[in-house]
Amino acid sequence: MQVLARRQAAAEELVGLLHPSEITELERLAARLLAAITTDRRSARRLCRLCDEPLCAGEQGCPVDHAVEG
Repeated sequence: MQVLARRQAAAEELVGLLHPSEITELERLAARLLAAITTDRRSARRLCRLCDEPLCAGEQGCPVDHAVEG
C-alpha cells in the first residue's frame, strides 16, 4: 500500500504542472496506449500488477480490461 501511496503522490505532483485540459488529453492518450499494448490476459496482469484498481473503476473503466474483454 505504501508503494501505491508514494506513486500516487509523485504522479499528482508531476501532473499538477499541467492545465486541466492537458490532463484530460493525457488521460485519453494514456488509455489509448495501455489498450494498444494489452495483447492478452497475461499482458494485462503484467500491466496491472501495481494498479490502483478503485481509481481505475471510474466512469470509463479500465482500458486494459476493455482491451482484453473487447
